[in-house]
Amino acid sequence: MADGVILPMANALLSCLAEQLALNPDPPAEVCLRAGDQVLHDVDAATGMDKVCCPGLAYVRIGDMFPSSDFPEPDQQPAKGNGCFPVGWAVELVMGVVRCIPGMGDPAGPTCADWTLVATHDANDLDAMRKALCCWGPTLPKTRLWLAQVSTVTMAADCIERQFPLVVSVPRCC
Repeated sequence: MADGVILPMANALLSCLAEQLALNPDPPAEVCLRAGDQVLHDVDAATGMDKVCCPGLAYVRIGDMFPSSDFPEPDQQPAKGNGCFPVGWAVELVMGVVRCIPGMGDPAGPTCADWTLVATHDANDLDAMRKALCCWGPTLPKTRLWLAQVSTVTMAADCIERQFPLVVSVPRCC
C-alpha cells in the first residue's frame, strides 16, 4: 500500500513552492522531491559541468520522522506494551533552493555585483518559501499541525543553499 499521508503532504508543498518560485524574475531551472539527509550539488564528473547549482534547484526533502505524543516534541518514554503507542508522529519536511555564486571560480572572486545577485536570489527564494507555506498550510486537514523551524543558509564550493525545515504531525497507525 502506498503512503497516503507523508508523500501527499510533500508533493503539495513542492507544488506550492514551484508555483511561488515561478513568479520570481529568475526561478530555479529544476523543482523536484529529493531524498537523503542532504541535497547534493551535483557536478557531472565527465564534463565538469554544474548540473544543479548554477541552473538552480528547488526541492522538498522528506527528513526525519519520530514519535510525538505531544507535538512537536519527540517522545522521551518508551512504549509500555501498548500496541497503539505513540499517540502521534512527527515528520520533517525541508524546502530548499540551491543557487550558484557567480565568480567563485575566478581568481579575483565574486564582485560586489555577483554578491548582490546572490543576495537578491536568496531574498526572492526566501519570500517564495514563505508564500509557499501560506499556500500549503490551508491544504492540510484541520487536525494536521505544523511548525516552521529556523531557516538556514549555507555555502559550499560555488553554491549557496537556503533551507526551510518544517515539522508536521502525522496520525498514528491505529
